[in-house]
Amino acid sequence: MACKAQDPPKGLEAYRSAKDAGVAIPASVFSSLIALCSGLSNHLGRSERGQGDTQTDGAGEVEGCATASSAVSGAGAHFDDAFELHRDATAAGVQLSEASYTSLLRICGARGQLAKGRALLAELTARRGPGADPPRLRTFLPLLEAASREGDCASAFVLYDEILSFELLVGEREYVLLLAAATA
Repeated sequence: MACKAQDPPKGLEAYRSAKDAGVAIPASVFSSLIALCSGLSNHLGRSERGQGDTQTDGAGEVEGCATASSAVSGAGAHFDDAFELHRDATAAGVQLSEASYTSLLRICGARGQLAKGRALLAELTARRGPGADPPRLRTFLPLLEAASREGDCASAFVLYDEILSFELLVGEREYVLLLAAATA
């Protein structure tokens, strides 16, 4: 209910109460709460109705598109809670979904924490085989945006190589970010 109501404090309170009572928390609850704490659940609701934010394309803003970092705006008070949930899920042996990692990577991208994001990305990509949730292009985008913003050409092209290693199709947005990083 707290996730539907977009109420991170209420959701976190219910989670911590269940955790303290020794209840086994399923992956779906961790995923929902991480998305809620990252601000992603609120952003997705707007985007589904065609009310996305704006995207910076290096030369200006493009109406109706949201960057990965803008998707987490307004939820900063709960960013650290999202990482607490990640730590708890890992400690409990719960395998988080690609979507959960993407939410965490969006926080890292918004904060400019490339090293922390790279560590999370490595954690996700190390899980291969049956049942493993492979990364998608959206998984890489927050770190690519951060590298571009910081003018970190080397990191941007390492991410590009990783994207290609998963046989993902790169689009105009990614190429614009690579060009911005290379010309910064």
